[in-house]
Amino acid sequence: MLLDIGGATTDLHYTADIIREDSEEKALPGSSVARHVFTDLGIVASRDSTLLQLQGHPRLYDLLSRIAGGDGIREMYQALREREFEPSPRLLAYACLFLALDRFANGSTPGIPSADLSKVAQILLTGGAAQILDVNVASRVVDPFVCGEGNPRILIDHCYRIWVDGMTWSAIR
Repeated sequence: MLLDIGGATTDLHYTADIIREDSEEKALPGSSVARHVFTDLGIVASRDSTLLQLQGHPRLYDLLSRIAGGDGIREMYQALREREFEPSPRLLAYACLFLALDRFANGSTPGIPSADLSKVAQILLTGGAAQILDVNVASRVVDPFVCGEGNPRILIDHCYRIWVDGMTWSAIR
């Protein structure tokens, strides 16, 4: 699975074999890979919608404890809920990761299936906002979605290699 976390969108690329059997949405017949663009998740152009979703999320405290460890979580939680806290770009990037995984795992976005994320062997994070993420913290953010199973390897594309490969790929090779 690949997540491209950027300023305006968060793009999800995934294999069809992780889609739950009971998912209402399915991949297109004959498709082995699929893509979904969360147009409301980003750290700059979509900042307000990302922040609004984060502030109202029932698992906000859990997310903050996974990111911040133990440093002033209660105060940060309360300030976020009351809209008195200016989150850092890093916090917003983790929020994009968390919110995208939550919506994918639960199939709570029209047009996207629900996934069994315990089947994921590897998660590659790329995009401008992924550049400021830490692998260990990202692993803690991912952990509740894999239910302690699978333990996917988290990779961060700090060199924009995936982006460059995608831009320069040609079917004529």
